[in-house]
Amino acid sequence: MAALLDYPASAGKHPAFRVMLEVNFADGSGGGGYTRLVGTEGVIEIDDHTCRLRRQPLPQAPGYGGWDSFDTFPEDVQKAFVAEYDRKYPPQTRIAPPAEEIVFTAPEGYDDHQAHMQRFIDAVRGRAPIIEDATFGFRAAAPALACNLSYEQQKPVYWDARQMKLR
Repeated sequence: MAALLDYPASAGKHPAFRVMLEVNFADGSGGGGYTRLVGTEGVIEIDDHTCRLRRQPLPQAPGYGGWDSFDTFPEDVQKAFVAEYDRKYPPQTRIAPPAEEIVFTAPEGYDDHQAHMQRFIDAVRGRAPIIEDATFGFRAAAPALACNLSYEQQKPVYWDARQMKLR
Protein backbone atom coordinates (compact mmCIF):
# COMPACT_ATOMS: atom_id res chain seq x y z
CA MET A 1 0.00 0.00 0.00
CA ALA A 2 1.22 3.48 -0.75
CA ALA A 3 -0.39 6.55 0.78
CA LEU A 4 0.07 10.29 0.44
CA LEU A 5 -0.82 12.47 3.41
CA ASP A 6 -0.95 16.21 2.77
CA TYR A 7 -0.62 18.43 5.84
CA PRO A 8 -1.55 22.11 5.52
CA ALA A 9 0.66 24.88 6.87
CA SER A 10 0.19 25.82 10.51
CA ALA A 11 0.84 29.50 11.20
CA GLY A 12 4.03 29.95 13.18
CA LYS A 13 4.59 26.19 13.50
CA HIS A 14 5.42 24.65 10.12
CA PRO A 15 4.93 25.04 6.36
CA ALA A 16 2.71 22.66 4.42
CA PHE A 17 4.28 19.26 3.88
CA ARG A 18 3.54 15.81 2.46
CA VAL A 19 4.16 12.37 3.97
CA MET A 20 4.42 9.28 1.79
CA LEU A 21 3.88 5.91 3.44
CA GLU A 22 4.69 2.57 1.86
CA VAL A 23 4.08 -0.81 3.39
CA ASN A 24 4.06 -4.35 2.07
CA PHE A 25 2.55 -6.74 4.57
CA ALA A 26 2.67 -9.59 2.05
CA ASP A 27 6.47 -9.63 1.95
CA GLY A 28 6.87 -11.32 5.32
CA SER A 29 10.64 -11.20 5.10
CA GLY A 30 11.05 -9.27 8.32
CA GLY A 31 13.39 -6.90 6.53
CA GLY A 32 12.71 -4.19 9.08
CA GLY A 33 11.52 -0.71 8.56
CA TYR A 34 12.74 2.83 8.79
CA THR A 35 11.52 6.38 8.64
CA ARG A 36 12.96 8.66 5.99
CA LEU A 37 12.42 12.41 6.11
CA VAL A 38 13.32 14.08 2.82
CA GLY A 39 13.73 17.83 2.86
CA THR A 40 15.09 20.55 0.63
CA GLU A 41 18.63 20.22 1.95
CA GLY A 42 18.99 16.56 2.77
CA VAL A 43 17.60 13.39 4.27
CA ILE A 44 17.13 12.05 7.79
CA GLU A 45 16.85 8.28 8.11
CA ILE A 46 15.79 6.69 11.38
CA ASP A 47 15.81 2.95 12.03
CA ASP A 48 15.86 0.84 15.18
CA HIS A 49 19.24 1.97 16.48
CA THR A 50 20.54 4.65 14.13
CA CYS A 51 19.64 8.18 13.12
CA ARG A 52 21.51 9.41 10.05
CA LEU A 53 21.45 12.98 8.74
CA ARG A 54 22.75 13.46 5.21
CA ARG A 55 22.85 17.14 4.40
CA GLN A 56 23.29 17.96 0.71
CA PRO A 57 22.24 21.53 -0.02
CA LEU A 58 21.67 22.35 -3.66
CA PRO A 59 23.58 25.13 -5.42
CA GLN A 60 21.72 28.38 -6.05
CA ALA A 61 21.82 27.80 -9.82
CA PRO A 62 19.36 25.12 -10.97
CA GLY A 63 21.64 23.47 -13.52
CA TYR A 64 20.64 22.05 -16.89
CA GLY A 65 21.48 19.37 -19.46
CA GLY A 66 21.94 15.63 -19.32
CA TRP A 67 18.57 14.85 -17.72
CA ASP A 68 16.17 17.42 -19.07
CA SER A 69 14.96 18.56 -22.50
CA PHE A 70 17.88 20.96 -23.16
CA ASP A 71 19.42 18.78 -25.88
CA THR A 72 16.11 18.54 -27.76
CA PHE A 73 16.09 22.24 -28.67
CA PRO A 74 17.73 23.66 -31.82
CA GLU A 75 21.32 24.83 -31.45
CA ASP A 76 20.45 28.55 -31.66
CA VAL A 77 17.89 28.16 -28.85
CA GLN A 78 20.44 26.27 -26.74
CA LYS A 79 23.04 29.04 -27.27
CA ALA A 80 20.54 31.74 -26.28
CA PHE A 81 19.59 29.74 -23.18
CA VAL A 82 23.24 29.27 -22.15
CA ALA A 83 23.95 32.99 -22.62
CA GLU A 84 20.98 33.92 -20.41
CA TYR A 85 21.93 31.23 -17.87
CA ASP A 86 25.54 32.47 -17.72
CA ARG A 87 24.30 36.04 -17.23
CA LYS A 88 21.89 35.06 -14.47
CA TYR A 89 24.05 32.46 -12.67
CA PRO A 90 27.75 33.28 -12.21
CA PRO A 91 30.09 30.29 -11.68
CA GLN A 92 30.10 30.57 -7.86
CA THR A 93 26.30 30.02 -7.75
CA ARG A 94 26.70 26.66 -9.49
CA ILE A 95 28.71 25.06 -6.70
CA ALA A 96 26.86 23.20 -3.97
CA PRO A 97 28.06 23.55 -0.39
CA PRO A 98 29.90 20.43 0.76
CA ALA A 99 27.80 17.47 1.79
CA GLU A 100 27.92 16.32 5.37
CA GLU A 101 26.73 13.27 7.26
CA ILE A 102 26.05 12.95 10.95
CA VAL A 103 25.29 9.53 12.41
CA PHE A 104 23.95 8.80 15.88
CA THR A 105 23.98 5.18 16.95
CA ALA A 106 22.28 4.02 20.14
CA PRO A 107 24.63 2.72 22.83
CA GLU A 108 25.49 -0.97 22.87
CA GLY A 109 22.74 -2.97 24.55
CA TYR A 110 20.09 -0.25 24.24
CA ASP A 111 16.61 -1.66 23.66
CA ASP A 112 14.12 0.94 22.46
CA HIS A 113 11.15 -1.31 23.22
CA GLN A 114 12.32 -1.88 26.79
CA ALA A 115 12.98 1.85 27.30
CA HIS A 116 9.54 2.73 25.92
CA MET A 117 7.81 0.23 28.21
CA GLN A 118 9.85 1.37 31.23
CA ARG A 119 8.81 5.00 30.65
CA PHE A 120 5.19 3.87 30.40
CA ILE A 121 5.38 1.83 33.64
CA ASP A 122 7.13 4.69 35.47
CA ALA A 123 4.42 7.10 34.32
CA VAL A 124 1.61 4.75 35.41
CA ARG A 125 3.25 4.42 38.83
CA GLY A 126 3.49 8.22 39.05
CA ARG A 127 7.26 8.37 39.05
CA ALA A 128 7.65 10.10 35.70
CA PRO A 129 5.70 12.48 33.49
CA ILE A 130 3.75 11.04 30.59
CA ILE A 131 5.67 11.74 27.40
CA GLU A 132 3.22 10.34 24.87
CA ASP A 133 -0.31 10.66 26.21
CA ALA A 134 -3.51 9.29 24.65
CA THR A 135 -3.95 12.37 22.44
CA PHE A 136 -0.40 12.01 21.15
CA GLY A 137 -0.99 8.32 20.43
CA PHE A 138 -4.29 8.99 18.69
CA ARG A 139 -2.76 11.71 16.52
CA ALA A 140 0.09 9.33 15.62
CA ALA A 141 -2.16 6.36 14.84
CA ALA A 142 -5.05 8.16 13.11
CA PRO A 143 -3.30 8.82 9.77
CA ALA A 144 -2.31 5.16 9.44
CA LEU A 145 -5.82 4.06 10.38
CA ALA A 146 -7.21 6.50 7.80
CA CYS A 147 -4.89 4.92 5.21
CA ASN A 148 -6.33 1.50 5.99
CA LEU A 149 -9.87 2.87 5.74
CA SER A 150 -9.06 4.51 2.40
CA TYR A 151 -7.65 1.23 1.13
CA GLU A 152 -10.72 -0.71 2.26
CA GLN A 153 -13.17 1.82 0.79
CA GLN A 154 -11.07 2.42 -2.36
CA LYS A 155 -11.45 6.20 -2.05
CA PRO A 156 -9.66 9.13 -0.40
CA VAL A 157 -10.28 9.70 3.28
CA TYR A 158 -10.07 13.16 4.78
CA TRP A 159 -8.85 13.58 8.34
CA ASP A 160 -9.38 16.79 10.31
CA ALA A 161 -6.40 16.94 12.66
CA ARG A 162 -7.80 19.83 14.69
CA GLN A 163 -11.13 18.13 15.35
CA MET A 164 -9.47 14.69 15.40
CA LYS A 165 -12.17 13.11 13.26
CA LEU A 166 -12.91 12.10 9.69
CA ARG A 167 -14.51 14.70 7.43
